[in-house]
Amino acid sequence: MKNHFFKKLFVLGAAAFLFFSCATTKLSPVYVTNSVKVRLLPVDSIKSEIDDYYLFEGEFGDKILSSIAYLTLSKKEIAVVLLSDLGVTLGEIIYDGESCSINSVVAPKKMKPEYIVLDLQNAFADFKTLKSHYSETKLSLTEEKSGGTTVRKIMSGKETVEEITIDEKSILVKNHLRKYEYRLTKSEE
Repeated sequence: MKNHFFKKLFVLGAAAFLFFSCATTKLSPVYVTNSVKVRLLPVDSIKSEIDDYYLFEGEFGDKILSSIAYLTLSKKEIAVVLLSDLGVTLGEIIYDGESCSINSVVAPKKMKPEYIVLDLQNAFADFKTLKSHYSETKLSLTEEKSGGTTVRKIMSGKETVEEITIDEKSILVKNHLRKYEYRLTKSEE
């Protein structure tokens, strides 16, 4: 009984913290490498719209996070909402083309939401638009398709900075430079 009380107290505390911790940032370029940065693309660069639940599993250094994520990719916004098993919002990132905001009880306070938005754009933006975008920098973008799987790589010379693997059920993002990876697996209905 005592344990159940503390779970409820934690959920209420987390919800209150989320309510009071919001950060909207002016759009700033994202450092893809330590010296090369890119700006976010407009929201309408997304080639196919998504509005669905996913299982989010991420590894960031020695930290592991698993959560339910509600992902919205449209011509008007890119949004990710992380939910607990009980359906409580743990965090959300919203990008509307003009600003990017993060509200979270689990993300580090210094985390810039533009990095997650860029990962999603790297996975779902029109390839030609994205390739042209990266050609303005010292980076390149490749895409290979095999069966139902697409692999996109952001390259700095011969070094793979980030690799994104997409199939009909999941998206795997591996950032080799920053040492993080996460997988979004479409929820079964």
